[in-house]
Amino acid sequence: MASILYIQPTTKAVVLTTLPHIVEYSGVQVKSALTQFDKGDIIEEAKILYTDQKRGAYLGVQEGVTALSSV
Repeated sequence: MASILYIQPTTKAVVLTTLPHIVEYSGVQVKSALTQFDKGDIIEEAKILYTDQKRGAYLGVQEGVTALSSV
């Protein structure tokens, strides 16, 4: 058995792991600081922290929370 670590959308490569502590994770579910937002939401109070030509814009959404928006 394996778990997906991430998917690289440009190359369509899927990175998997067979590490038992990840595949058989039974710990508490991690809550995201962004659970109150849905895809497509407009966050008026977000501020652009910096931009990266390859990745996009890094936004300050809340105190201590940074989000990435691809451009």
